[in-house]
Amino acid sequence: MKLLQTTAIAGLLVASGAASALELSGNVALTTDYVWRGVSQTDGAPAIQGGFDADLGNGLYAGVWASNVDFGSDASSEVDVYAGWAGQVAGFDLDVGVLHYAYPTGEN
Repeated sequence: MKLLQTTAIAGLLVASGAASALELSGNVALTTDYVWRGVSQTDGAPAIQGGFDADLGNGLYAGVWASNVDFGSDASSEVDVYAGWAGQVAGFDLDVGVLHYAYPTGEN
């Protein structure tokens, strides 16, 4: 799986070409509770979150986002890695991408 992710990101970087300027941005947030789909990911505790996004040009993008978590197990961090393409096809806006949720401090 890691080889697939690395290959996909490397492919996006190569496909973006030298003609397009790489644009980077970042974000950071402090929340009172990290809630996803109605369920607290931090057991009601505060979370610090942050990420980096890369606009690779030609509609290609990639990024990483991280947060602390508390599921009552060994997992104490979540790292999300994503990449994709956004553009227009036949007059329709389209955004196709992949996303991987990782819990590097957890058992699995």
